[in-house]
Amino acid sequence: MAILLVSAALLAVSVCVVCVSKECGAVWFCGMFLIALSALILLVLGPMIPACLHTTRLEIAAFNSTKTTIAIARDAGGPGLEAAAIQLKIIEQNQWLAKTQKANMSMFGLWVPDEVMKLKPIK
Repeated sequence: MAILLVSAALLAVSVCVVCVSKECGAVWFCGMFLIALSALILLVLGPMIPACLHTTRLEIAAFNSTKTTIAIARDAGGPGLEAAAIQLKIIEQNQWLAKTQKANMSMFGLWVPDEVMKLKPIK
């Protein structure tokens, strides 16, 4: 989010610099470079937000599905090898949850839906 805001502000300032400078000197070229750079950042990062949100929502659904599957497998009981595999999957899912919740609280929180904060680790 911060990167997008800074890029938008840089774009606005650069447009002002180019409009104010009447001749094609160093200031004009610097302004044009900043306009191109800011526009590129906005064009690349802007569309990534919905894509990242969609991907994380799919991962949340997979987390909930795994949680349900683990609960069913525990109730059914099984051999020790199956219990070990379940433990590995629980560890994997809880690591993903912790990483995603931390990302949601960081400056990249715009890319992570707030739904992830409602999830609880698998026990």
